[in-house]
Amino acid sequence: MGLTGMSVLELAKQLAASPRILIAEGDLNVVVMLTRAISIYDCEIDPASTVAESVKLIEARKYDLVFVDITLSDGSGVSVIKSVKVKMPTTPILVMATSEDAVQIKEVLLLGIVTVMLKPFKLDELRNVLTMFKVRSLPGSNVSISTITNVSQGRVTSG
Repeated sequence: MGLTGMSVLELAKQLAASPRILIAEGDLNVVVMLTRAISIYDCEIDPASTVAESVKLIEARKYDLVFVDITLSDGSGVSVIKSVKVKMPTTPILVMATSEDAVQIKEVLLLGIVTVMLKPFKLDELRNVLTMFKVRSLPGSNVSISTITNVSQGRVTSG
């Protein structure tokens, strides 16, 4: 909906909305690091440590960005990615994986996910990646986050 027909209250709510980010990650240390790095962007962050928790949150809320560990305690992060793709097909997804996750990495690449960050990564590397996500809020549009295209072994490239 554009500005026409929008009440002042609706416009104010839309302009005040902070981007919402889901972190589907079972390692509390990684969740803390991600939360610290993301907090400078004034975002609402929802952590989930399992596939089941992640899918429940995805069904209940809309996310502007999703971080997914490829391996969660109750299953593959691929299930989380598929849920995001169904409910929010334009939401950018950043996959976190280790070099041992080669099979799952190949699977997420086939799903069209090209943003993969290999663990372990440093806070500075994560911040470099996050600076490539541009957060914007415009009257008459939803808050959105543009995506980056490739992260590999701490090197960030855009394409």
